[in-house]
Amino acid sequence: MEKPVLLKENESVEFYEALYERQPDARFIFVVRDPDLSISSYQSLSLNSTHAKTGIDPTALAGWQEANNLFRLEECKKMMVFYEKLPKNRKFLVAYERFVEDIEGTTTAILNWLDLPVNPDFARYLSELGQRQITREKGYKNEPHRIDGLDRYKEFVRVANSASAIMPLEWKTAK
Repeated sequence: MEKPVLLKENESVEFYEALYERQPDARFIFVVRDPDLSISSYQSLSLNSTHAKTGIDPTALAGWQEANNLFRLEECKKMMVFYEKLPKNRKFLVAYERFVEDIEGTTTAILNWLDLPVNPDFARYLSELGQRQITREKGYKNEPHRIDGLDRYKEFVRVANSASAIMPLEWKTAK
């Protein structure tokens, strides 16, 4: 068995597409979250990361907020189109909330889909991680931030939240 390569990329659909073009046997796991929560999280991350790295408050830059909002909106749309384009056996859609609520079950389902074994030590680790997650203090607070135009993405997330995490889901974007 070849050694699997797992990559985590939050916001570059062009990267996913380039990877798929070069590796058509690649499989993609789409972890989606309620857009109001994920956009608030991205907003906080963008602000804090930019300030920490540069000392600049990006909101003081003319047009930054609008450009950031447009980028997030377009990435959500492109991600749904890319998801739809993939063959069923190359995609797995799961809600972020499933990880939080059932780390062990969700991770095991994904590993099974990837045909990767779950040994007893790792299963125990996942179980313990799930228990720690229940009592974990977040340590930060995201400021609420919304972007209009994410209704289809909200529906995409709703489908992921309502489905079982043990199988890939079908989703069709509106034409």
